[in-house]
Amino acid sequence: MAIVYVAYDGKWENNAYVDHKLKALMVSMDKTCLALKMQIAKSIGIEEEASKIRMLYNANLETSKGVEIENDSDVKMFLYLVKNEEEYKKCPIIVEIEETTIQYLEGSKDSVAALYVEEEQILTTTLVQRTKKRRFQEVDETKTSSSSSLYRIPKSDKKKFMARCIDEKCEWYLSVRVYKNTTMYKVCKYKNVHTCSLEFSNPDHRQALSHLISKYIQNKLGDPKVEYKTNQVISDVKKVLGVTVNYQKAWRAMQNAKDEVLGPVNDSFGLLPSYCHVLKKNNPESMTKIMKDSENRFKFLFVAYGVSIESWKHCRPVIVVDGTFLKAKHGGILFVACAKDGNNGIFPLAFGDGESETNETWEWFFTSLKEAIGGRKELCIVSDRHLSIANAIKRVYPEAHHRICMHHLKENLIKRYMVARLHDLFFKAARAYCHSEFEKYMSEMSSLNPKIKDYLLEIGPGRWARCLYPRRRYNIQTSNIAESINSAVKEVREQPILKLLDELRKKI
Repeated sequence: MAIVYVAYDGKWENNAYVDHKLKALMVSMDKTCLALKMQIAKSIGIEEEASKIRMLYNANLETSKGVEIENDSDVKMFLYLVKNEEEYKKCPIIVEIEETTIQYLEGSKDSVAALYVEEEQILTTTLVQRTKKRRFQEVDETKTSSSSSLYRIPKSDKKKFMARCIDEKCEWYLSVRVYKNTTMYKVCKYKNVHTCSLEFSNPDHRQALSHLISKYIQNKLGDPKVEYKTNQVISDVKKVLGVTVNYQKAWRAMQNAKDEVLGPVNDSFGLLPSYCHVLKKNNPESMTKIMKDSENRFKFLFVAYGVSIESWKHCRPVIVVDGTFLKAKHGGILFVACAKDGNNGIFPLAFGDGESETNETWEWFFTSLKEAIGGRKELCIVSDRHLSIANAIKRVYPEAHHRICMHHLKENLIKRYMVARLHDLFFKAARAYCHSEFEKYMSEMSSLNPKIKDYLLEIGPGRWARCLYPRRRYNIQTSNIAESINSAVKEVREQPILKLLDELRKKI
């Protein structure tokens, strides 16, 4: 906290503020500019004019009235000086009330000035740019969006701008005209009274454009661990602007805000070659590959860090692969390959990014993986039952034994045959150590439905049953370790590709 003095109801003489009243306030160091204005207004009894307050402090510049406090950064600087600099400890904030009467507005040949009314009924000026059709388009929509009433523009040309309430019976009216042969514009008529009925208030406000709304929600997107949904945008816009927007507009606002905070998705893809170059420079022996289509557009990405390539030979010869959906603007699939080290810890081997899980993408990923880490004796690859994975393994790793994650197989089995006890019997069969025990549980499942046993035998028990594995599996019967990596980057799956890659790098 800091003790701040407030000087008000005085006058200026030779750049000195004299004959004023003085008050002392306790102000927190994290106070915003708006909050400080509200606190000052309340303390000196001018709450209805809080938005008109102008704050300055005298920095002994002699030729100036003082340094103006206009935003949050200015407030922080002033409070820092008060707290830490002896000469500023008793330096007051000088409070002035800004005049709002406007006679003439200066413009240019291609612009006209319009007046809008804020909630506090203050006249505020804003420029309106003219389009190719000699119409006008507002620059600052905030003033009109914060109002609960819509307006229409019956006339807008080089000489005159008129605005009326959307309700034809309402008396609200604004007329702005060019002042003679100058570049000055004069407010000819302005009736600041809405007589429209409530049915015209707070619909899906057409002046509340998506790019305007995005400015209000950008601070909500800073933390990737906090999920901010479109329905929350609708709720927040209602609270802040008093306007109800539809889902589509809120979604577009969300995308605009993400582009502003995280950077445009297209730019992220364009920077991939530079990122990969710097990655290999700072992580020797790393391998990166980018594949483009015939139109020079991004198609596939593969990344294997040098430390992963070097340490693979010390891991167990079992590779677990999986793919998960990305939720960024252009979608895509994150491909993951990982193993277990000697301490039974999860060890990421490589990552990839492609449009979808197809024969082409998985084959390209496995080909790049084999180029990076090579093969191993008695190699096993564990995955779900995706057909493209099986096809790619046959082509790229024909020497490897392809095994199926028993959790994925169990889910498929239960969806196909919804019978009691199937869950427990399948896991007992999959985890059985001896063949007789395995046959016992298979018979029990067959008694529930004979098709269950046929289905499992068709898949091949050697691909999912422990007692029938032709090679050592090191007790890795699921693809859970790959799922764990997917979960670790869950919060950044909506972010551009560079943000995702950097988060993966940090995890390693």
